Amino acid sequence: DPEVKPRLPLGAVLMGDTYDSSVFDANIDQYDAEVQHYYMTRTGGNKDSTWSQEMKGLVGKESRPHMLGFLQDKAFLQK
Repeated sequence: DPEVKPRLPLGAVLMGDTYDSSVFDANIDQYDAEVQHYYMTRTGGNKDSTWSQEMKGLVGKESRPHMLGFLQDKAFLQK
C-alpha cells in the first residue's frame, strides 16, 4: 500500500487575530521535510523536491494566458 500523502498543517494556514511568521515558517519547514520524505519514498529516490519548490513552479509562471483574449471576445472587459 502506498503511503498517505502528508497534509499541510493547519497552523500553516489558520491564524487567529495575529500573524506569527515564526510559527508559519516552522510549519512550512516541517511540511517541506515531510513532503520531501514522502516523494523520495514514493518514487524510490527519483523525486527530491519539497512542497515549497513545487509551489514555486506553479505560481512562478503565467496561468491561463488565453483567458484575457477570451474575456475580451465575450465582451466581459468593457470599460
